[in-house]
Amino acid sequence: MATLVDLQKLVDTTAQGDKDERWMATNDICNILSSDRVIDEHMEQKICNAVLKQLDDPSNEVQTVAVKCLSILLRRVKQNQIVDISKKLAILILDGNAALRDIYSICMKTLITDVPDSMGQVVSEHLSSALITGIDRPQEDVKKECLDNVGELLKRFGHELNDTHFNRIMTSTIQQLKHPKANIRKRASNALGALAFVLSEESLSQLINVLLTRIGELERGSKSAKTSSESATLIATIGVISRTVGYKLGKYLGAIVPLFIRFCGDPDDEDLQTDQGHELRESCFPGLESFVLRCPKEIQPHLLDILNICLKFMEYDPNYQYDEDNGDAMDVEEYEGGGGDDEYYGEGMGSDDDDSSWKVRKAAVKVITAMINTYPAMVRELYELSADRLLNRFKEREENVRLDIIAAMTRLIEMNLPVDHGTVTSSEGGSMHLPAVRLVRQKSTSHLLSEKVPLILRVTGTQLNGNSIPSKISLVRLLKALVLSLQGGLDEHLASTSKLSGYVEKLFHEKNQTLKLETLHFFRACYTYHGVETILENGQRFLPFLIRSVKDEWYKIIAEGLRVLETFVIHARPVDATTHALDAASPAFTTMIPTIYACVMTRLTAADIDLEIKECGISCAGSLLTHAGDLLADHVSEILTLFQKRLENETTRIATLRAISAIAQSPLSLDLSAFAVSSGDVLASFLKQYSRNLKQLTLQTLTALVVNPHTELRAPFAAAIITESATLIQESDVHLTNLTLTLLLALLKKDAAVTVPSFCEITLPKLLRFAKSSITHGAAHETLVQVFRTMVSLSSAHPALQFSALFAQLYDPSNGVPGEETKVLSRSSLTNVSKCIAAITTTLPLISLTEGVQRFARDAVAANDTLAQLALLSMGEVGQQADLSMLADLKDVILQCFQHAHEEVKLAAAYAFGHIAVGSMHTFLPLLLQSIASPADPRQQYLLLTALRETIVAFAALHKDFSPYLDTVLPILLSQKETDEDSVRNMIAECIGVLTTMTPDRLIAIIRSDLLAARDNKPVLRLAANAFRAATARPMHNESVGWVIREAMADVLTLLRDDDLDVKKAALMMVNTTAHHNVALLSSLIPTDVFPELLATLQVKIERVIDLGPFKHKVDDNLPLRKLSLAALETLLAMAPDKFDANALMAIAEKLLVDNEEVRLLFIQLLPRVAKHTTGAVAVKIDTIFPALEKLLSSAASTASSASAAASGGATTAAGGGGAASADAGSGTTKTVIDHRMLLKVILQLDKFEEIRSISRRWCDFVSKLRAASNFAEAFRQLESENVDAF
Repeated sequence: MATLVDLQKLVDTTAQGDKDERWMATNDICNILSSDRVIDEHMEQKICNAVLKQLDDPSNEVQTVAVKCLSILLRRVKQNQIVDISKKLAILILDGNAALRDIYSICMKTLITDVPDSMGQVVSEHLSSALITGIDRPQEDVKKECLDNVGELLKRFGHELNDTHFNRIMTSTIQQLKHPKANIRKRASNALGALAFVLSEESLSQLINVLLTRIGELERGSKSAKTSSESATLIATIGVISRTVGYKLGKYLGAIVPLFIRFCGDPDDEDLQTDQGHELRESCFPGLESFVLRCPKEIQPHLLDILNICLKFMEYDPNYQYDEDNGDAMDVEEYEGGGGDDEYYGEGMGSDDDDSSWKVRKAAVKVITAMINTYPAMVRELYELSADRLLNRFKEREENVRLDIIAAMTRLIEMNLPVDHGTVTSSEGGSMHLPAVRLVRQKSTSHLLSEKVPLILRVTGTQLNGNSIPSKISLVRLLKALVLSLQGGLDEHLASTSKLSGYVEKLFHEKNQTLKLETLHFFRACYTYHGVETILENGQRFLPFLIRSVKDEWYKIIAEGLRVLETFVIHARPVDATTHALDAASPAFTTMIPTIYACVMTRLTAADIDLEIKECGISCAGSLLTHAGDLLADHVSEILTLFQKRLENETTRIATLRAISAIAQSPLSLDLSAFAVSSGDVLASFLKQYSRNLKQLTLQTLTALVVNPHTELRAPFAAAIITESATLIQESDVHLTNLTLTLLLALLKKDAAVTVPSFCEITLPKLLRFAKSSITHGAAHETLVQVFRTMVSLSSAHPALQFSALFAQLYDPSNGVPGEETKVLSRSSLTNVSKCIAAITTTLPLISLTEGVQRFARDAVAANDTLAQLALLSMGEVGQQADLSMLADLKDVILQCFQHAHEEVKLAAAYAFGHIAVGSMHTFLPLLLQSIASPADPRQQYLLLTALRETIVAFAALHKDFSPYLDTVLPILLSQKETDEDSVRNMIAECIGVLTTMTPDRLIAIIRSDLLAARDNKPVLRLAANAFRAATARPMHNESVGWVIREAMADVLTLLRDDDLDVKKAALMMVNTTAHHNVALLSSLIPTDVFPELLATLQVKIERVIDLGPFKHKVDDNLPLRKLSLAALETLLAMAPDKFDANALMAIAEKLLVDNEEVRLLFIQLLPRVAKHTTGAVAVKIDTIFPALEKLLSSAASTASSASAAASGGATTAAGGGGAASADAGSGTTKTVIDHRMLLKVILQLDKFEEIRSISRRWCDFVSKLRAASNFAEAFRQLESENVDAF
């Protein structure tokens, strides 16, 4: 460890004559400073002086290491040293050696970047005055460096300065916009952009007005003044300000946009066809682009004007003429003089060095692209106004402009991507899911796009015939987007004799690997979405090229070539979705299969190849057997043998399992018996692996093998599978259990003689236990019921499967698990068991079934409450599936149970009554309605309505016709609409809502006339909102139901504006539910009726003070509504992103960030999703957001510290008998950790957006500070290791 003496020697050496010694001494000082070595203040002063002197060192190497050393010093020296360094650097940059001024500037930037936040105010005050002085100096190098550094200072510590500093900086910097040197003007623009971000609204208005006034003066001046460099600089400055302040500039766009458009002028104005005119126009368009991206709402009135001017200047090329027939470009001078052999079109050649008009065209195209990306709702107008003109500009002679034009057209095509989620190729060769759109607008734009296909192919083909490789790559991507958007649409153009096929064939002869890869992506999309005849005809021409791609050297092309071949095989002989059969193989398909097989096998058999190629080869071979196994009968065993080897390899077994599963499910029904026997042990062993994905795929593959009609089931194979799969039946993973039950069901149906012995011994006890689980639900429980029904049908195969044995095990209200403490089953467990009991009971003959129901009736009035519940639930399940009208006295039993002391028994009785009525509507529904109309005991009214609800819900679930019973049920429901009990009203609302999905016309009319019309009856209005919520929560199996409900949605949404908070709450819950389950019902009304009301609700507080005697408590009655509004906004963002106005939400961010803590947390959790949707909206508010995050984090850390102390204290108390305190403390600690991680996760997600990081230095510093903080660093590392996504 270096001593003070050693440090002093190093400091002295820095002044020695030899440059190497000086460099080594300074570098050693750097290393010492980087360690934890404690250095006294006196030595720090000496080191600072020595390092500052070395900034003037004649050796560049010594200067470099001095800058590095200074960066380290700034992070550890005291404030007075920082001040001295600041003063010294300010003097050097103003009056130091001119040759070393760039070094001084680097040091000052290092100072601004690395100085601790706590010293920001001191540093900014010392530097700002010096930098302003430097800006006013006449020396250009001083101005340049000071402008650079003042921009950096404003970005880092602008919030530390006051209005006096801002005004001085503004005044001095604006003067530099007139400077004759372009680099000075550009730096002044950037400095004003940084300044604008920290200015108040008043000061920002002053700055904008100064700039606009000066621009106006130039506009009113001479022609030369209008096209001067100052005009371009002023316009560029406004663009820079727009990029930093975002939506804040929106209020000035009414003046700015027309001004920008006027300065762009007329493309035919020859006076502006100069370099100065081009510079002016080139400055206008980036500003317009920034307005479109950052002020999307405020710019809307000007969009058409902006689009028109951009389209004009996209075609602006004054020095060239384009032949309208073939798109060739010719120099005007050559054309007029008759000379010149150069080709300017499609050859990748640049234009004249003196011609800068291409910059104007490029800037105009970028604005059009920004409009396409920002306004998906304008896609129809964009198609009509810009599509043809974009396509006609594919003849652009300047390649980088042409690439932007093609990219803009590609993005316009992509805006029309279809609804159905399909898997298609991404540019990297993977797969991507296409978003769904169901609106009329998309249909109309699809039609527009279809009409433009001939034009697209004509201009694309002309370009594909050229020599520019980048253009060809972009055009192939455009063609792929066209196919994906239209889901085909090129049938006549993919014929083997078409021009497009000729152009595409040439692409396979290109040497560029990226172009080949994109061409393969295009082919995969074509084969996915076109008809069989088109695919076969195209395949005959291009199969040799596809084969050649599989023999390529680059692994990506090989893998994609295999994917294309697989797609060809799948879609050239597709499986019929209705009959699940394959058509007879066509002669063309038959002749191509051997060639494809031989090609695939060369890759499938190779050992030393890339994993991606192995997986693609396995998948392709699997598809070959699935769709052409009958044509490869002699090779099936060869492929299956290879698959067996691939199963033994950990890296390829997943792909192999998928392939085997597909083969087993093939309509060709290939015999896989030998494979099943030889691979049975290997497949069974996979069920013991840790990987859940592997177990899931193995279960699916085994099920497919068992179901295959030509697979012989042998005892050892069945026993091994049953033994291993039984361990997967567990409550902790219901999905995996469902797959296991599906496999067991297939085994039982396949060959009972082989499977039943092992099944009864190993699996049956687990099934009986699982049947009594409280968390079994959905598909897993439905499969379980099928298994029990199948077991009873196999009762002759084993005594344990007989009805009596199974019934005795199931009809037990305790858990009945040997070796475990007997526990009474919960209500959910009893419900699950009752469904299994009904499954085996309904298989009995009528006499036995009747006896069983009578036993349920006797047990329903038994002393054992749990047994009574089970009996009633079982009775209801059986009654839903069987007609029990011969047992009409069941009504008396149920009504008797309504008098039971136990509430759960009463609810079970209501459940039984409702479900029995489903199976015997002609008998039990009248009894139920009569009981509701004239209850023997008014206290039974709720239970009877519950029974009616069960009947209606069950009818809807079974998709039965309820209309014959509607006239008798509706009066009963409507008679209860004004009841005082909320629970009854909610029940009525659910019944009406479910009935609406079955008979929409009748019910919607009633809701409008009887419920919504009662504007003064607030409980009835709540009932209407809840009824709609119940209706929209259910799937719309019939499209006509959705249309009827959609027509009435506007009437229901008026409840969002009701003055009654409970009515408004019900309406908000309805909106959230509808958006989640059936967003199409709301879609057209979101911008006008939903989104504005949600934002308005978020801004309302209804506070009142409750006097509690010793103290007073403030209550906000609108808090629950604000939380519901945020929940609804989150749902809308997920389900209808094209209707989500992120800028409108972020406009009220300040209010939400100072709201109740629950509201703040909900809003902060929403921010990453909003940033993913519209990054700019969040970016411009980030300096408002992170202080709120910092405050919440500080609160979470403080709470965590208190909880930790309480937990340790509680542990001590627990040793003496005070365990409760410890438990509470532990619980509180857990909650705090969750909140703490949630906030850090939000910060990490927001930090992933480059626009947020680039717009705010304070945000970057905030995140860096958190990463370095001892109490947050570990949590950050954990979240990053979990690969936290941004959405």
